[in-house]
Amino acid sequence: MKTIADHINEANHKTREGNLLGTGSVHEILLREDYCGQKPWNLREKDGLWKPHDEVIFIPVPPIISRQTFDIVQQKLISRIPSRRGPRLDAAPSLLGDLIRCGHCGGSATPANGTSRSGQVYEYYKRVKRIKAGRMACVGVALPRPYVEERVTDALVAKLITKDRVLAIVQEIRNRQVQREGTEVARIASLDREAVAAEEALQNLYRLVENGIVSPNEATLKARLNTLQGLRDIAAGTWDRARAQLIEPLDVTGAEVDRFVKLMADGLRNGDIGGHKAWIASVADAIIVNDECIRIVGKKSNFIEPVKTGAPVSRSVHSSVQAWCPWPESNQHSLRKPILSRSRLPVPPQGP
Repeated sequence: MKTIADHINEANHKTREGNLLGTGSVHEILLREDYCGQKPWNLREKDGLWKPHDEVIFIPVPPIISRQTFDIVQQKLISRIPSRRGPRLDAAPSLLGDLIRCGHCGGSATPANGTSRSGQVYEYYKRVKRIKAGRMACVGVALPRPYVEERVTDALVAKLITKDRVLAIVQEIRNRQVQREGTEVARIASLDREAVAAEEALQNLYRLVENGIVSPNEATLKARLNTLQGLRDIAAGTWDRARAQLIEPLDVTGAEVDRFVKLMADGLRNGDIGGHKAWIASVADAIIVNDECIRIVGKKSNFIEPVKTGAPVSRSVHSSVQAWCPWPESNQHSLRKPILSRSRLPVPPQGP
């Protein structure tokens, strides 16, 4: 499928949206039974689940390939399902797989293996866009995994995870928090004055009505009351939210920084692959690689929790994690009966 996408993209054929063709689009096209003379219809329930195969209606359409050709393609797809060819990456966990980005195309990179003629196995990070859409999608080449992972680890230990550097980061975070707190306190005081002024105006208006100076039937009285009540409620609600956002400035001792530096350096040098990866993900948001350099990018605020707790911080599940929401068994279709046609809605049959 990658070879097909690469061939089409090099010939400068684009999708209807003007994009390059990827392996996902090629796979979907190869599954379309429409091309051999049968258009599937009535595929899904109202809740989006696939219907049983015996409820699917096949509408005759002009064929553009033979059924024999279609069946051969399906058999080849079945024979090349990755799960039937054995795991290729599970035996070598990726250290930077969720973080590494290509400096050329901005896309992610994924771990991959290659075997030389002598049988030696090599490990790489390959650009996902290049894998899916070929050389036209990204000019970057495969990166040797051990080299990239070693350089990233060395740079973190030598240049980032040092006591002086971490203390400087912590001090900058503390200064920003104090500055933000001063701004928020001034804003809260201003909101407090607005709420008090609106409440005083309301009380004055009520007294005028009670003393008979203003008639309760005054045409503009209700509108004025609503305006003042709205101003008071808005100021009070904003005041509550501003108070809730106030946080105590980061208070970290030199001993805590020492502990963090030693624990992270030890985790990067001597820890298992899981702990090593967790420490990197705690402080780095992305690792950008191009032909000239490797850049480790992250926010200074990433250091707050690891420094305070002395442990790596778990991040939310990345979109690249497989089987996060397992596909129901009842919602799967065999490749032998491909009825996946999602590019456009099928036309209902006409006539009786």
